Amino acid sequence: MEFVLLLTLLLATSHAAIISDPVLDSSGNELKRGHQYYVLPAIFGPLGGGLNLMSLNETCPLYVTREISEMARGLPVMFFPENPDRSTVREGGTFNAMFAAPTQCTESTVWTVKEGTLATGGTVSQSIGPHYSRFAIYKSDEFPRSAYKIRSCPCSVDVPRAACLMGCLEGGSLPNAVNFVSADKWGAVIGSKAY
Repeated sequence: MEFVLLLTLLLATSHAAIISDPVLDSSGNELKRGHQYYVLPAIFGPLGGGLNLMSLNETCPLYVTREISEMARGLPVMFFPENPDRSTVREGGTFNAMFAAPTQCTESTVWTVKEGTLATGGTVSQSIGPHYSRFAIYKSDEFPRSAYKIRSCPCSVDVPRAACLMGCLEGGSLPNAVNFVSADKWGAVIGSKAY
């Protein structure tokens, strides 16, 4: 019994350390629940720009892709921490993400991983078991200190309920390291393409 109590305490402490820091945008402000941000590559260059949506074979759901031009910011994204008590996105804490733009599809613009690819049509389910619409943000150790990585995390982290035990996975169509730029900084323009 003492071993189980000690193990539970250690796990709780390690989870608290993982999610202690807020994720910051390019201006040094905390990422806020429901605010709009452009997700841009941390390294400016010919590898592409911000995130956008693409249809495969003119069908739904839409898939997350990067703009071809590094000058294109793409569509804004909103983040919703899974813990209802969190008003900011925290490193390692799970959240749901969705594009803040209407599309021609009936599916939601909530992100999900389908067959290893980032797509729309996800859910904001609060189920204990794994589902692939949960994500978490971690600091990138390969790029500038303001850069982050987004990972798919099928199990909840930082929520006030039981969760499954499964690690986080690299996000398929996302850049290796990203920065978040507040859409307010760019004005009221929603994106570079109309859907």
